[in-house]
Amino acid sequence: MKKPFWINKLKCWYVADENNRQVRLDPDESKAFEMWRKLIDLSNYKHSETSIEALCEGWLDENEHKLDPERYAKHVYLLQSFSEFVGLNTKARDLTSADVERWLHAKRTRHGKTIRWGVARRRDGGQAVQKVYKMACMRGWLPMNDILSMRFETPEPRDTLVDRSIHDQMVNECRNRKTSRCFATFLIALWHSGARPISIRHVTAKHVDSNGDWVFSKHKTQKKSKRKLVLRTSPCLATLTRILAHSRPTGPLFLNARGQPWTKDGVARRIARMRKRLKIEEEFTAYSYRHTYATDALLNGIDVVTVAELLGHSPS
Repeated sequence: MKKPFWINKLKCWYVADENNRQVRLDPDESKAFEMWRKLIDLSNYKHSETSIEALCEGWLDENEHKLDPERYAKHVYLLQSFSEFVGLNTKARDLTSADVERWLHAKRTRHGKTIRWGVARRRDGGQAVQKVYKMACMRGWLPMNDILSMRFETPEPRDTLVDRSIHDQMVNECRNRKTSRCFATFLIALWHSGARPISIRHVTAKHVDSNGDWVFSKHKTQKKSKRKLVLRTSPCLATLTRILAHSRPTGPLFLNARGQPWTKDGVARRIARMRKRLKIEEEFTAYSYRHTYATDALLNGIDVVTVAELLGHSPS
């Protein structure tokens, strides 16, 4: 990486990266050169003396184009958290599975409350760190590490169903609140599609065919099924989909009150708040709607193969 240069028009120091893209540093020369040296350290991670911060940054750079923005952002959060916990300049080769365990079970502060990560977040965090070490060890930058052999607890499956009366209660509650009306359409999509919540959050006008069904070329089971994912919509949802596709020709169809796409955590928090506000004792998540859809279909006499097709599963 070449030395920083001053752009008088922008009144700031810049540096060109390995792809010849200009990276903004700082108007102050000493701070700019300090940032430049930091960038050099982070870009040089392919050796046994690399720091954990540089190694994690290197993995993120190499895999950004392979992950959808949401998954990439989650990996950024987890790997930054791990690097800060063990020390940014700590040599990656000196870390062990014990360090990972301490990080996964550490107390954290969130919204002023002391919490510990649940089973699912601990699994995601441990697997993220494993991916980084797998890259480094397989390429010979680091010796084999016991982090690679770690096993993480799997969350218990959530098989709670959503009662129709509770669903209707939540939809009505959304419609009665101006800032929550947009979530009513999301709940309707969950109830009438049986789709994974991530599919609903990502569906755009280009995914909608002439029948109002949703067709995804890239999806969770793409490698296994080697075919497109087709989600059949009910007449109600097909009509709603066409309306949204007409008004939103680009970007996700289902947006929150700020006009932004729904996130996984945003949906989870909204359902949790509504359960508390409506004093609903049953515990369920957005994914519970998918289980409900499948159960209702089977109870109504639809055969297993057809239900699997409706859910978008590949035929066995």
